[in-house]
Amino acid sequence: MKIAHLSDTHMGFRAYSKTHISGVNQREIDVMVTFRSVLDSILGHKPDLVIHAGDWFHVVRPGNHSIRHSFRALMQFQEARGGAPFVLCGGNHDSPKNVEAGNIQDLFQEIPGVRFASNMSERFDIPEIDTEILCIPSNSLVTREEVAIRPDLGRKHSVLVVHGMATQALPKAVDLTHADFDVNDLHTHLFTYTALGDYHNFAEYAPNCCFSGSTDYTTTNIWDELDHPKGWVEFSTEVGQLRHVAVPTRKVYDLPAIDAGDMSIEQIIAAMDANAQVEGEPIVRQKISNVHPADRRLLFQGSTYREIVSRCLNYQVVTTPPLRDRGTGEITSEAPAEATTIEGLWEVHAKAISLPAGVDRDEFIGQGLGLLKEAANG
Repeated sequence: MKIAHLSDTHMGFRAYSKTHISGVNQREIDVMVTFRSVLDSILGHKPDLVIHAGDWFHVVRPGNHSIRHSFRALMQFQEARGGAPFVLCGGNHDSPKNVEAGNIQDLFQEIPGVRFASNMSERFDIPEIDTEILCIPSNSLVTREEVAIRPDLGRKHSVLVVHGMATQALPKAVDLTHADFDVNDLHTHLFTYTALGDYHNFAEYAPNCCFSGSTDYTTTNIWDELDHPKGWVEFSTEVGQLRHVAVPTRKVYDLPAIDAGDMSIEQIIAAMDANAQVEGEPIVRQKISNVHPADRRLLFQGSTYREIVSRCLNYQVVTTPPLRDRGTGEITSEAPAEATTIEGLWEVHAKAISLPAGVDRDEFIGQGLGLLKEAANG
């Protein structure tokens, strides 16, 4: 049997100010285009079973454009597969906390072959491929539902699907109590395959267990994901091994940093222009250190800067001030902070402030990051 595993498609995700000719946010269009590319890629491998491990949509109440186009894409995909099994698991982004509110993804079950586990764990028996599937959605983990994590129906193949953050995927500074589960507690050796969703980078924990990662760049800090290609995962029971299948997205570049310590404004802008010789309207970040506060606003004026911006879907400039004043040589600031997200700003702030005696700084930082993750998920 061949299994296709994708996750965290985040349809309806929006970012930056540019819009498509249709009037829809360009990143929302990008995410949909990538999703269709993933489905086309999966079709070419002819899987017997497709698993989506959660966060189909970016929000609980997505816009009509994303609902309509993703429904159509899935319907066409399933028609091409002759209604072969497709199992969808509820994620933290797109599942209402109030069960009575209903879930828009229930609509997908009108498509032949689609099964959806929304709030609580569900077992699906699929006799045509002699397979049982245990789905544990995000809300099941949040409510601490007691689930017997083991095969139960006596089928030849068994698949476990879980949407949540694993202890193994959390950054070292984050309090581990903010994890939803530990991979070691999933008993993956009992299952033919274990499909994980929520973490946006591909991460393999066993030959039959992994996060597939997201299909596009849809987090607040995409720069930490640049070394992790987007796509989906293929698993073959004959081989007993999984492999990640990369799919192209809009390009994202973290350009070489510029040290402006001994440069004039004209030289800095020229260096920015030289770095940003890009094509295809990518998403771009340019870091510039040792920029005097009085000079910073001058970076964003003039035709050269406007030309750079016109080449990119989004051009983000991150500047840090010099450590010492040019004239006096006195220290003017702490070490440069590269914070561009709320998580980064928190870490910079938490590292700089005074703490009461007995408070461990790393633990303090980790608790803050964990609370920010809870807020984002909620």
